[in-house]
Amino acid sequence: MKSERIFLILAVCWMIFIFYMSSRNAEESSRDSLVAGTLICEMLVPGFRELPEEQKLEKVESIHGYIRKGAHMTEYAVLGLLVFFYFSRRRRGERILKSWLWAVSYAATDELHQYFVPGRGCSFWDVCIDSAGALAGILIAAAMIKHRSDGVP
Repeated sequence: MKSERIFLILAVCWMIFIFYMSSRNAEESSRDSLVAGTLICEMLVPGFRELPEEQKLEKVESIHGYIRKGAHMTEYAVLGLLVFFYFSRRRRGERILKSWLWAVSYAATDELHQYFVPGRGCSFWDVCIDSAGALAGILIAAAMIKHRSDGVP
């Protein structure tokens, strides 16, 4: 089916993107997280732009870990969603399980890959966070399909 192939291509492209992001050394990865944290603080923290640079940095660093883990979850939520749509010919339960196992397997190999990247590490907890993100994406996709098939506009 044409749509299955499209979702397979999108999933593989997304996996390449995840691999690329994981290939960035610790300094580059931290810099990305700090930029994202700064943007979030600028949007959500009243008066952030008027703070002295030292206080800005403290605020951004205080959410640094959340930014990183949120990025993990988001990357894998997208992967879970794409893989779920790839398995469109499967029964719902099988589709959920296969999609999740695919994403978890990729998360585990990606963490192993990070072991070899300068300044990065291999973390069981990151695999758990990635797996939770994948499951969230899969369940969102399943809910979208159920919503659509129930005839709800």
